[in-house]
Amino acid sequence: MGESLQITWKAFLLEQVNSRRELGWKAWEDARFTSRDIPPHEAVKSVLATHGRAAFERYHMAVFRAYHVHKRDVANPLELLAIAREVDIDTTTLAEDLRTRKYKQEVGADHTESSEPHNIFGVPTILCNGQEPTFVKLAAGARTTALFRRGLHAGRFPFQNPTPDSSPPNANCLQGMGRDCPCACRGRAARHAPKEPA
Repeated sequence: MGESLQITWKAFLLEQVNSRRELGWKAWEDARFTSRDIPPHEAVKSVLATHGRAAFERYHMAVFRAYHVHKRDVANPLELLAIAREVDIDTTTLAEDLRTRKYKQEVGADHTESSEPHNIFGVPTILCNGQEPTFVKLAAGARTTALFRRGLHAGRFPFQNPTPDSSPPNANCLQGMGRDCPCACRGRAARHAPKEPA
């Protein structure tokens, strides 16, 4: 795994895929729409382009933690700038890129690249070695982490079932519950990843 593993992060907008707006509406093209998803994606793209991969990794994880752990408003450009300063990233270019919305269309292109050919519906979703995409329901705890690492180490997603008859039809998440799954997939996808034993 280690050094041979290359991860390419792409933007995916849940507010786009879950929108009830008219067919053809795109969040990144609607100047009247106030997005909560687009600004953090724009920010991490700016940091990657300006400061490189190491700064991107620090900032990307800091934005995730800020949102998911500390419940900060990462749609607010001032908050995104504050997070950058907290991980020792100069904000001069980032501030200008957020002000001008430099990466907004690139965020939209990432979303289109993911959603249209692959029918991705949630995050995180993993595409590995050209295989079918796998939505991963991440929950706190060692079981989810162990299962995720096993898939990375094997270099394949979706994960392979230990017993073929244990696969419920029409499922693709780590909950393994098909249509009864409480996560966002609701059994819509075609593959199944087994639930780790307790």
